[in-house]
Amino acid sequence: MSGYMWRFRSTVRGFVVFGVLGVCSAFAAADLKVITEMKMSMNGDFRPVQTSTVYFKDNWVRIDSNHSTTLIDSTTQKTITINHTTKTYTVAKANDNEASQMLASMQPKLDITVSATDEHKAILGLQATKYTGDLTMQMTPPMAGAKPITIKGNIECWTTTDIQMSGATMATMSSQQNMWMDLFKFDSMDKVKSEMAKMKGYPLHTKMTMNVDSPEMPAGSVTVEIEYNATWLSQANLNLALFRIPADYKAAGGDWKPVKAG
Repeated sequence: MSGYMWRFRSTVRGFVVFGVLGVCSAFAAADLKVITEMKMSMNGDFRPVQTSTVYFKDNWVRIDSNHSTTLIDSTTQKTITINHTTKTYTVAKANDNEASQMLASMQPKLDITVSATDEHKAILGLQATKYTGDLTMQMTPPMAGAKPITIKGNIECWTTTDIQMSGATMATMSSQQNMWMDLFKFDSMDKVKSEMAKMKGYPLHTKMTMNVDSPEMPAGSVTVEIEYNATWLSQANLNLALFRIPADYKAAGGDWKPVKAG
């Protein structure tokens, strides 16, 4: 598999994981901490389960996973990636990173439909509602003679509106939706946002099944399944220090310099 295709598949996985968090999270408490598990398979080959902890406070989101932390400021759209092993960090804007440039060059097109169902059940003691969706996405690598990559999939998402919401955190969730969606710069952006907005509440369980069809892949296509589950949550007050860069960490690839996280 070419390096370009490997980066594309990694980007798609990132879109699924972070996009689901961004577009489904219309409601949240003033502070919220959620422990999640993500299961992923390609053509039936399951990857190790990945556990993450997600924190929400005011305009900040923090995601801890695999000895690293991602801090997202929804006001400035600044993303800080912290490596706890090397005690270093990088700072980037959501719209100026490599993934954004690559995706824009592939002229992505997306069509998606979302529907609410009459199915309800309790998850973590909260009442949840099931939503379903279908999507078709097409991208064309920016190289001579390249053929389109087509992704077709379906979504099952269980969300809850039982969590109390605050104005500040709701604004953060809305900004997160715009930030992740704008990363892809779809022509049909308004329709995409309108459809995803039908999912009311915080996602407690999400399952996505996608078939990626590309001439570059040896087998021609690959089926990807991603399942996300919230396994524990708390609405206790969070310390703002969680959303700051540790004082003894250095900027990656350069001399130490303090960066204000606020």
